[in-house]
Amino acid sequence: MDLPSYTQQTINAVAENRLPHAIIVETENTADASLYVTSCAKAILKTDRIKNHPDFFTLSPTGKINVIKIEAIRELIDRVQKTPNAGDQKVFVISEAHQLNKNAANALLKTLEEPPADTSLFLTTHSKNVLLPTIISRCVLHHLPKNPIEILPQTLTEWLDRLEIFLQKLSDQNTINVLEIFALLEILSQNIEKLTADNDEVKNASMKDIQRVLLEAIKEKIWNIFHSKIPPHAMQHMIKIISQSSFLLAVNGSFLHVIESILLQMYTARS
Repeated sequence: MDLPSYTQQTINAVAENRLPHAIIVETENTADASLYVTSCAKAILKTDRIKNHPDFFTLSPTGKINVIKIEAIRELIDRVQKTPNAGDQKVFVISEAHQLNKNAANALLKTLEEPPADTSLFLTTHSKNVLLPTIISRCVLHHLPKNPIEILPQTLTEWLDRLEIFLQKLSDQNTINVLEIFALLEILSQNIEKLTADNDEVKNASMKDIQRVLLEAIKEKIWNIFHSKIPPHAMQHMIKIISQSSFLLAVNGSFLHVIESILLQMYTARS
């Protein structure tokens, strides 16, 4: 099976030594989460065989009430502090991290904030919003949409690159002119109009699917750039608004208005 382009991008980050140390993998499909973290672990540990690898550790909920208890997290923390067994890196996966009980979640915080340089941690969940804000604030979000981001035509992935540059600039300084937002929107509008007229480029994905995946990609970029620079409660509120935009989009069909609202809110938050 060919890896989705999204996963390949993460593997490229491993090769370039720029992978975040703690990642929340958000997806409704547990099989996608498993494939994703396994592929990343193979790249990090430089091996084609991950099963029974001495530096690959997984943790899942147990018991009748299906939770992850503090004892399991303490064991994980103990392993995190040890040196790798077979190479120079260790990978830990906490599956269904939303099942961490309160004590276990709190015990994990320091490790998420200051893990050893040889350690990568992945937390999988169906929704990051059910995790403690203090956990979320210490991680980078990797959202795996139902339809992988590879369904986006090249023109829109290029627009996402423009958006990332804009958001990074907005994050670093407060001198952004609001006209830059409307310039971004104008480019997006032109791209969508072109795609609507060009059925061959859209291929098998409907425009509604493309818009939904694009919206998730925008949400992820905003989260990853701003989550450490805007107070957690404000960031949570912002992401909630963006998530709800999918419903607004379905109701009134005004995709560009949704994106405009998101960008203007980010501009206001940083001004």
